[in-house]
Parts: sequence; structure tokens; C-alpha cells
Amino acid sequence: MLAESLKECTNLQYLNLNQNKIKTNGAMMVTELLFAHDKLLSLNLGNNKIDHDGIIGILSVLNSSNYTLEELNIENPVYKTICQSVAIHFGKMF
Repeated sequence: MLAESLKECTNLQYLNLNQNKIKTNGAMMVTELLFAHDKLLSLNLGNNKIDHDGIIGILSVLNSSNYTLEELNIENPVYKTICQSVAIHFGKMF
């Protein structure tokens, strides 16, 4: 699986997963990747099918343990309610 292989790339600095049909389960695998990589500078997850749970998971890791990421693209997430839309909007502010 790609997520497992990426964990082995300890010098990974840029990861572009734009438009890969990644859903929330895939986003949760990305959170594991963020725990493992202290050199990742840029992560592009835009235009996937990640909902608010996946975005909150990713942002939680960034808030608690990964301080090297400088760029995060989570454009065009999936949301079903206005509350989810607001949560995603506020999440992008951090």
C-alpha cells in the first residue's frame, strides 16, 4: 500500500496527492504519515473526497506533533452540512 511505502521515505519533503480520490480513511493514513515524518514541508491533498473528520484528523496532528509542515492544501473537501463547512473553514485558518 502507498501509505506504508511512504512511511519508509524518511527524507520526504514534498507530497502531492491532489485529485487522487482519497477519502477520509485515506486521510487518516496520512495522519500516520505526518507522525512519522519530521522533514515534510508541503502536503497537497486538494480536490479529494476528504470530509471534515479527515481534515480534523490531519489538523490535530499538525497542532500536536508535526511542526515542520509549511504548506497544506485541502481545497474542495466534501461536506454535507453547513456545520461541517464551518468546521472546515475554521480548520483552514490554522
